[in-house]
Amino acid sequence: MSNDAVDTTTPDTPEDERSAFEMAQEEEEDVDPRTIPQKLEEEPPIGEEIEYPDYPEEDHETWRILVERQMEQLPGRACEAYMRGQEVLQLEADRIPDLADLSRRLNEETGWTVANVPGLIHEKNFFSLLSQRKFPSTNYVRGRDELDYTPAPDCFHDIFGHMPMLTQPEFADFYQLYGQA
Repeated sequence: MSNDAVDTTTPDTPEDERSAFEMAQEEEEDVDPRTIPQKLEEEPPIGEEIEYPDYPEEDHETWRILVERQMEQLPGRACEAYMRGQEVLQLEADRIPDLADLSRRLNEETGWTVANVPGLIHEKNFFSLLSQRKFPSTNYVRGRDELDYTPAPDCFHDIFGHMPMLTQPEFADFYQLYGQA
């Protein structure tokens, strides 16, 4: 496997290499399929290869609500590094950010790019991407009925929750080392 390829070598996963979600799925009948990790069969779109979805206005409105609610919570709670990361990424409340734009900003700051993944991915794929300074992010936005919690990863969690810290060199290096471990 080359250094810049995603590890997709998980066909017929032996029982001891199954994810916790895969094992739980066998035990539970009503598992939300969004919580089952997907194994990437090929390299996901990276950086400029990522196409911006045609989001309905309701998704942009959901994004706005989520951003405004969280921004109210940040003063006195978020560290300076996170707040600087928010400024670097130039996150706006009125529309869902373009992952390709965020990838460009991250790359300029710390050499990271964004990999557009379909949702929750298998841990081998996840750590492989991190080890290559590629942050996996979905472009899915949770529904209005899941404003407070969604069992599935969504772009709000990925972008607002993780990406600001990836603009900070020490944290960006830590994430890469975490992926390599």
